[in-house]
Amino acid sequence: RDSSKFAPFASRPGIDSLRIAKSRRRCFSLGPFQSLLASACAPTMDNIHTVECEGAAAVALSPDGALICLARVGANGAAVVRTDSTFVCELDSTRGCAVASAAWSGDGLKVVAAGAAADTGSATAAPPRGFLCACDPSGARLFATLREAVVTSIAFAPDAAGMKLALTRTDGVCEIVHGGTGDCLQRVRLRGFEELYDHRAPFAGVSPDRPQPPRPPRTPTPLTAVCWNPTGDKVIVARCAVAAIVDLNLAPASPFGPQVGQSLEAAVDDAQGADDAHAVVRELALSCGSAARAVAATRGGGPEKEHYFAVCGGARVVLAKLDQLGQGEIVRDAQLDDAAAGQPWTAALAVAFCDDKKKGAPRLVVGGELGPGAGAVAIFDSATGAAVSVHRARAAVLSLSVSADGATMACPPAREIGPG
Repeated sequence: RDSSKFAPFASRPGIDSLRIAKSRRRCFSLGPFQSLLASACAPTMDNIHTVECEGAAAVALSPDGALICLARVGANGAAVVRTDSTFVCELDSTRGCAVASAAWSGDGLKVVAAGAAADTGSATAAPPRGFLCACDPSGARLFATLREAVVTSIAFAPDAAGMKLALTRTDGVCEIVHGGTGDCLQRVRLRGFEELYDHRAPFAGVSPDRPQPPRPPRTPTPLTAVCWNPTGDKVIVARCAVAAIVDLNLAPASPFGPQVGQSLEAAVDDAQGADDAHAVVRELALSCGSAARAVAATRGGGPEKEHYFAVCGGARVVLAKLDQLGQGEIVRDAQLDDAAAGQPWTAALAVAFCDDKKKGAPRLVVGGELGPGAGAVAIFDSATGAAVSVHRARAAVLSLSVSADGATMACPPAREIGPG
């Protein structure tokens, strides 16, 4: 086969190799000076059709399981490929950007990438900014906007049209953005500030009996991941060692209409306003105290309108079954151990749900790192929290993505090592 179609990957700096492998088919390897090669393939994971992606920092699988958006390692943008290794396109306006996350709309007609904006080369020292870019499946840009801080994660609302998406930033702000224009609809501040100066209070001067109020700390707590609940009225945000369930009906709303940059009022609120702690209806905490790395929620609900939520961090994973009000029980709160080595995982880095309606309760998939140069993928029964199978990977599993029908999953290469 002609490998010239893969030239955009080979010509990008910082990419030594990229492997897209499909189970029960040939595996292909591509490097700057390599031709298309074939090698052995890994089996499926617990009857989940597995598409293996190597050489990407994050992956996003389209709802029909046919396309994958790959966030390249480093400031090398994002690209779309098919699951049979065919290159499709590069996402417009992502060249030179460090893409941290990607997501597809529910109808598969829009793909969004976000992360750190390209370096402008300005001589003045300025804090890094984030970007948000939406394209159609052919890579043509629909809109592109800059954000006030680096974007760490994005997720589309569960509606099929993809008219709303959530993003988290390193400055502790979660934004709800219009999926067609990129305009901000809501801003939720979860920066972790304890003592705040309320700039909206009447100023009475400074005197010995009325000292100057304390200013907030300068370094906010970054938000690391976000996902939606199945009804689309709440978002689950990973911050510190917890997953905060935020009710958007209680969060402040931004004015409608075109916005050029950040308004002065919003900038003052970000710097001095109080956190929107009243919008957090519940928090799922990691007992190990490690930073939460990823969150996930099921797409559908049972007869009692209960849904499953998961958060991972450190060497632990927390699985909960909650109703629409955030009430429910913890199904599993356990440390992930490597049975072969008799020691815990180094880190749990990614979580996802496989909503297979034919098998009843969805399955929870957790990916992470076992040690230097070794990763793992563990699959659990969400109803009981019991481990179904464990698969070893050749490298740490940084990202997981599952198709809408729960039959296809994109992740780094892995091989099964047994149950438990």
